[in-house]
Amino acid sequence: MKRNGMLVALASETQAFCRVVTPDDPRWRDLGHKFCVRVREYTRTEPQQVTPDELVEEDTSRYNLVLFGSILNNPAMLKVYARGRCFTDASYPGREGAEIRTLLNPLGTGRDVVLIGGSDYASVHEAAIGLNRTFT
Repeated sequence: MKRNGMLVALASETQAFCRVVTPDDPRWRDLGHKFCVRVREYTRTEPQQVTPDELVEEDTSRYNLVLFGSILNNPAMLKVYARGRCFTDASYPGREGAEIRTLLNPLGTGRDVVLIGGSDYASVHEAAIGLNRTFT
């Protein structure tokens, strides 16, 4: 993931630099798991996947975050939504819409957020599959 010409770090061969946060639902957890496995295929380290309830304040200052879903099913998005840095809610990106957004330091912690969001699971699933194909 590009950040001002540099990559947004997800993991290295020895350390994960992100937390993958998915709604607490089996389909979403499976989608997040597939993303984590894809990261491991390229880095040899699998990031930890958590639900919004498992995400602790320390994680937001220590790790980049990969957020799946919308503010309707992933409360971890609320902080970036409240700051006007993401818009994934009941109206945006619209029916069958999805978005992949890189947010640079949206919480002021020096950490970045990759948002894989959308109005419904099927749309986010397709967006995530497309993103997984871009890993190099």
